[in-house]
Amino acid sequence: MPFVQRNWKGEITGVFANPQEDASEELSADDPDLISFLAAHPFPPKMLEPQTDAEREESHRTFVRIEEEHKTDCWRDRQVQ
Repeated sequence: MPFVQRNWKGEITGVFANPQEDASEELSADDPDLISFLAAHPFPPKMLEPQTDAEREESHRTFVRIEEEHKTDCWRDRQVQ
């Protein structure tokens, strides 16, 4: 079940697969507010499912690879100047 963030008017402004600091209200998939929000802001249903351990590990590996490439680029730029 997704977690939602609401504005001061009580309108849903964000939907998350996991609870967030400012989005800890959990709604059922058939909640009218959630259905209305998702109709106005369509996105793949998979985004509301928590990542598997394998997906999380792949995401971490990608982040580390990009971070290392950035460090290498910065080092190379510094050597050229």
